[in-house]
Amino acid sequence: MKIDIAGRGLGRNWGRWLVMFAIAFTLVAGSFSIAHADTSYTVQPGDTLTGIAARYNVSVDAIVTANNLPNRSTIYVGQSLVIPSGTAQQPTQPPTGTYVVQTGDTLSSIALRYGTTIAALELANKLSSSVIYVGQTLTIVPASYTAPAAPPSVPTGGGTYTVLAGDSLSSVAVKFGVTRTDLAAVKEPFILQNLKDAIEKNFKTKHSAGEYADQLNISIKALAKATKTYFNRTITELISERIIIEAKRELYLTNKTVKEIAYGLGYDDEYYFSRFFKVNTDISPQMYRETVGFNRGLT
Repeated sequence: MKIDIAGRGLGRNWGRWLVMFAIAFTLVAGSFSIAHADTSYTVQPGDTLTGIAARYNVSVDAIVTANNLPNRSTIYVGQSLVIPSGTAQQPTQPPTGTYVVQTGDTLSSIALRYGTTIAALELANKLSSSVIYVGQTLTIVPASYTAPAAPPSVPTGGGTYTVLAGDSLSSVAVKFGVTRTDLAAVKEPFILQNLKDAIEKNFKTKHSAGEYADQLNISIKALAKATKTYFNRTITELISERIIIEAKRELYLTNKTVKEIAYGLGYDDEYYFSRFFKVNTDISPQMYRETVGFNRGLT
């Protein structure tokens, strides 16, 4: 009888162990399955297969095969892609903050590095294109970034403000919740609008403040005071800014030599022009072209 009782007890114990083993195996198998489940990703503006593959640590070919794509570049915004399991990793949330553009950077490479999109960076930094330059400070935002609401309008009646050292038209506009354009339209004397028009028409041939004062029939002292009061800039700075904008456009969009660009902007000495460009941008014309030029290899 003792042997029989022991046998029946042993049988019951084995039964319990088998049930517990089955439950444990099911849980482990389920966890293993979840850990290796495929991930899905919705294509965002500015995305490329190369960028998505790098973000999830998988190969482009693996994504192409998993989604039956006809070629390595056929994706579109809003498309849902299957990210193959195995080595796939969820991308980390991009940090917010600022980034100073380095030599060799492009907007697409920066977006990829921080897990965001070109469109989000352009919107956050108010860029009209993807052109960036070495030393430029960019605000880094998530791919989901949307533009903030428009600033409130100026209360009826307005008011006055005395410009302080370090002020600019933009900083005053932000301080009072208005746009730079609105503030300029209200506060800018007619003579300064004439000055801007004159610079726009003649910046390639007239480079001195005196030439514009003569053209507008005003003393250079009075014109300089007006530009300093309303723009917090000198006449020479306004002229130089317009020349630099045009020089960057030529370096970026054309194959003209630096000498040809300099001559077109009214500089007979290309070396003098190169020094002028570097003083105003902290980078030489050739380095600017190699960094952001149109013919530079895209990533």
